[in-house]
Amino acid sequence: HLGETAALVLVLLGVCRLWWLTPATVGVLLVSGSRPGFEAVAAAGLVALWQKDKRWGVITVVPVVIAAVAIGLQRPGTVVERFMIWGEMAHGFSWFGNGLGSFATSFPYLTTTIDTLLHYPEHAHNDLLEIIFELGAPGAIFILVGGIWLCTRGGMERTVVVAFAAMALCDFPAH
Repeated sequence: HLGETAALVLVLLGVCRLWWLTPATVGVLLVSGSRPGFEAVAAAGLVALWQKDKRWGVITVVPVVIAAVAIGLQRPGTVVERFMIWGEMAHGFSWFGNGLGSFATSFPYLTTTIDTLLHYPEHAHNDLLEIIFELGAPGAIFILVGGIWLCTRGGMERTVVVAFAAMALCDFPAH
């Protein structure tokens, strides 16, 4: 997960205005080819643009979304696989969850379309869905309230939280 780490470091360097340190980090991100890393940097960039000038934030959204879709389509098999995992997870959602760390052991019993002997997903490739699966509504509320609290603080916290959340939508940076 070197690309995801590089993306978060790049976002931190940007919000701390340490631009002279970014070339090496950009290089690591590019070499890694991390789609979640690119999404995190793009989301953080949109937040930074939005904070400076809402007009540029709105203008930039469309090209960034097009680029994200193009990056996702480079390996469509993994995108389809993630949607299959997320769909199968719905069978195991419960109000109070299945227990912390239970996804890897519970998922093979829930799935009807994925052969877990050939492919054994240890994580859901979406941290929010995995937290809801494992901790239920209390975990979802905790994440939601914490995210809102950090985003209302503004500044660096908001940018980093948005980058992390964008990454968490299609990967598992919290692990």
